[in-house]
Amino acid sequence: MGEPTAEVTTTEGPDDRPFSHGDGPSAAETAETEAGRTAEHVPGHADARPLGGHGSEAPHRSHQGVQDQVDGSRGGHDAEASRVAGRPPRDLPGGTDGPSASGATETMRRPPAAAGRVRERADERGRRRRSWVRRVADHPATPLGLVAVLFGVLQFAVGAHRMPWGWDELVYLSQVSPALPDASFSEPRARGITWLVAPAAWFTADPVPVRVWMIVLAAAGLFFGYLPWLRVIRARRAKLIVAGAALLLTGLWVVRFYGGEVMPNLYVAYGAVAATGFFLLATRVPRPKGAYAGLAACLAAVAELRPGDALWLGLALGVAWAAVREWRRAAVAVAVVTGCVAGAAPWVIEAYARYGGLLARIRGASEVQGHLRPTWGVWYELKALNGPLLCRPCNVELKHVELTVWWLAIPFVVAGALWMARRMVDFRAHALAVAAGGALAAQYLFLVGYAAPRFLIPAYALLALPVAYLLVRTAGRGRAARALVVGALAVFLAIQHAILTVRLGGIGADRAGALKTARVINALGVHTPCRVGGPGASLPLAYAAGCRYATWHPRVPLRGDRVAYLTRGRAKPAAAYANWRPHRVSIAKIRDWIIWLPPR
Repeated sequence: MGEPTAEVTTTEGPDDRPFSHGDGPSAAETAETEAGRTAEHVPGHADARPLGGHGSEAPHRSHQGVQDQVDGSRGGHDAEASRVAGRPPRDLPGGTDGPSASGATETMRRPPAAAGRVRERADERGRRRRSWVRRVADHPATPLGLVAVLFGVLQFAVGAHRMPWGWDELVYLSQVSPALPDASFSEPRARGITWLVAPAAWFTADPVPVRVWMIVLAAAGLFFGYLPWLRVIRARRAKLIVAGAALLLTGLWVVRFYGGEVMPNLYVAYGAVAATGFFLLATRVPRPKGAYAGLAACLAAVAELRPGDALWLGLALGVAWAAVREWRRAAVAVAVVTGCVAGAAPWVIEAYARYGGLLARIRGASEVQGHLRPTWGVWYELKALNGPLLCRPCNVELKHVELTVWWLAIPFVVAGALWMARRMVDFRAHALAVAAGGALAAQYLFLVGYAAPRFLIPAYALLALPVAYLLVRTAGRGRAARALVVGALAVFLAIQHAILTVRLGGIGADRAGALKTARVINALGVHTPCRVGGPGASLPLAYAAGCRYATWHPRVPLRGDRVAYLTRGRAKPAAAYANWRPHRVSIAKIRDWIIWLPPR
């Protein structure tokens, strides 16, 4: 018979690995040792003594001997205990007889280090991803960025990228597109917008890719134009105020219409908003880095696009600089003047190169614009508020008065916003936005004898800031006030979208009709080189037909076989073309074109 097997008891040690006491000290020694430990740790015990204290030596030696015996025999006991427990010895990897089934089970229970590192890396990536999303969501510029993205998406949703070219657009495009002949570049125009469209227009004159480029620029410009105001406004809800201003601006039908157009007014608005914001930052103590450079650059961009607008904006900022003592820093004035002069320099140089000097170009620009003089342009702008795109001469009737209420209410809403902010730290910022917006609007409201809705886009962009402040403050006064603000905003946006839909349909049909008429002109045998003129002619129509545009009223009558004189609707041709052969081009829902060709 073999020796009786000792009972094995395992416990978890500090290293989480089992060890055996099967061959350890005798029961008496163990009891004595445990009694000694109890005496050490139980307060009030007869034999109690503090740890590390100096009690009697006999018990201490007895305890030390038992501990040495246990430690000395542990190495041998581990192998036997491991054999009984079904695992390799602790100090012999793989055991003496090779890996066992129980060892494989232990390996499956404990994942490899590589798998653990993979899980750790995945967890770390998840934490970083969540942290990144949280940072983006909490960033002050996120609401503004969402409005900018929404603005771009809605441009594509309404099909603005498929709109055929307009008259002024072709003038600007023809300066940089190799596919188009140069159109007459009149004195008031500047070349800033041609430089913006050049990266796309250099490769193609097709409307879709060029408009896609312009829509991307418009969305980015909206974001960067209002971005400085996130640092200007110090109210608690600054990010909502700035994003609300951007939403109010892009909610206007005229802004959404021109978002994909090759026209300068929207980009003047972006530059004016950013320049005003950088002006306010440049006057602060301490001054944020880059404020002077941003101010000069934005004013230069406005001057490149429309020098006249830059002049009025610079005057407004100059008056503000002189009026507020804390703003009177020489560097601020230098930045304003430098920006305006640098941006207007190409226009001035071109005046001497092509128009006979600066004064001659200014006189020519005034003549093209109907001679700038004091006039009540407010009435013209009100009649053109919901279209047409150009009201010249502005003898149309005022229709749908109910749709003009918001425009008439602007002065009162802005005054209420300033009154509400009169004791706030942002009062001067909103007051300057109102002053700059009023200066940009003044020339069109009181000096120009015709109207176009796009003229006031820069003023709208600046006035949207105090209006947004008023709406946000009002919405914070309770649930009823919040519902009122949201409802009014929803109605305003819905009305503007309805106007946009109507205008896109009418303008799109008119431009498509011009393209159809151009194809008919070619079908009638008029091909390049050719000339097209008359009150029904236009630059887009002439370019679509491959002809040169001979103005509405050609000073020299059209002669030859490759010419066409055009009228619209029931209009009669001039006497010089009364005996020409008419060909009607019927267009649904708009006035027909009449093509007059020379007699055979």
